[in-house]
Amino acid sequence: MKRRSFLKSGGTAAAATILPSSVFGQNAPSKQVTFGFVGTGGMGGANIGRVLKLAGDGARILGVCDVDRFHCEGAAANVNKAQGNKDCAMTGDFRELTRRDDIDAIVVSTPDNWHALPAIDAIRHGKDVYVEKPLTLTVREGQVLVSEMRKHKRVGQTGTQQR
Repeated sequence: MKRRSFLKSGGTAAAATILPSSVFGQNAPSKQVTFGFVGTGGMGGANIGRVLKLAGDGARILGVCDVDRFHCEGAAANVNKAQGNKDCAMTGDFRELTRRDDIDAIVVSTPDNWHALPAIDAIRHGKDVYVEKPLTLTVREGQVLVSEMRKHKRVGQTGTQQR
């Protein structure tokens, strides 16, 4: 068997790349999904609970958003308790979550007339989305949302539980 040379032409050695074992193990960043939640009352709270149960599979909630401060504070407290920390961000402005670089996916559980705007903003900022039913309020909003998913190559899903 012929031995490969790691020398480039000209005689200089190629730099070795050393990666820590954590990159390949159970806690590798590629095996984790980080979430932000827009809308934390009712179905939002239920969705948070479902994601918290996936912590062993790499799911982590980094932030919650609700215009109702009571809902927002309660959701953040539940997340912090379940995740054993105190770093779940709280906000009343969905853009503070949809535009964070460390969040992979956004769950939209707002009232029906508010589904499209945060979902489209999340998609435009590189996030995958899960949106409670109905996906959008109007057909035109749905067309724009689907167009943005295709344009930005993002994944989207809508809930159809109890149907």
